[in-house]
Amino acid sequence: MDANIPDANIPRVTAAIYRTGQTILAERLKHLDVSGGEMDALYVVGAWEGLSQLDLARYINVGKSSVTKVITSLEAKGYVCRVRDQHDRRVWRVFLTEQGRDVAPQVQQIFREFIDLHRSGLTDDEAERTARVLDKVLAGLITERNRIAYGTTS
Repeated sequence: MDANIPDANIPRVTAAIYRTGQTILAERLKHLDVSGGEMDALYVVGAWEGLSQLDLARYINVGKSSVTKVITSLEAKGYVCRVRDQHDRRVWRVFLTEQGRDVAPQVQQIFREFIDLHRSGLTDDEAERTARVLDKVLAGLITERNRIAYGTTS
């Protein structure tokens, strides 16, 4: 890596944050047999049961095929189930099972602790500014991804 490249630290640091966070999450979630990606889905479905797979994919910022894999895995583990939408048979809605409802509070607690860990050492102002800057970085990357994938910028 060339330390002389201007702004080279942004991708390096965000990648390191992601990898380190995934390692921490894997350790904290292993007793539940839940991965980091599955945690995201469980957290969101727990908050908004009955949301469509497409809305879930958009919310956690993954593709449709990725969210399908996550939901299939969570179904196999007994945490969620899919139900066809009554008004649009093409749409699958995702719900927690009883086992999912038992595990959701633990997932939510781990998620809250994970957020707190990200904020540790930062003042409220620093955390807010960091989030705003990272949102701008993400928006730019999403715009480019959409341009490449769809020929659009939205």
